[in-house]
Amino acid sequence: MRTRMFKMESFPAFTIKSKKMRQRLSPDEFSYCKRYVDLVFGHFMQSFLSFLPERYQDIALSNDDIEMVPKPSLDRHVFVSFRERLEDLQISTDEYISVDAGDTYLLQYGLVKDVLLNGQLNLV
Repeated sequence: MRTRMFKMESFPAFTIKSKKMRQRLSPDEFSYCKRYVDLVFGHFMQSFLSFLPERYQDIALSNDDIEMVPKPSLDRHVFVSFRERLEDLQISTDEYISVDAGDTYLLQYGLVKDVLLNGQLNLV
């Protein structure tokens, strides 16, 4: 639970902005995340945004030229534990392995994201 809250607090605007991410949240988690964004924005307004010219006071979620919302890096590595045997799992651009149920590896998240969403592994 703490890890999930940490992730929501690390990328709250991305979580709220992304439809796919919102669908993964429970109603309570979405409410928590939205409230967190409101509190942070309120803090920013009181701390420094209110002292800037009005056109700079809005924290836009996106701009035509610049993506303003930080998002998680798919290049980061995560520990994973496999729920079932998998053949030919891609672990780099040109390397594939076979894994057994219960095996634990440190792998790049972007390469195992779909396997995770299919329920074939757990994040450790």
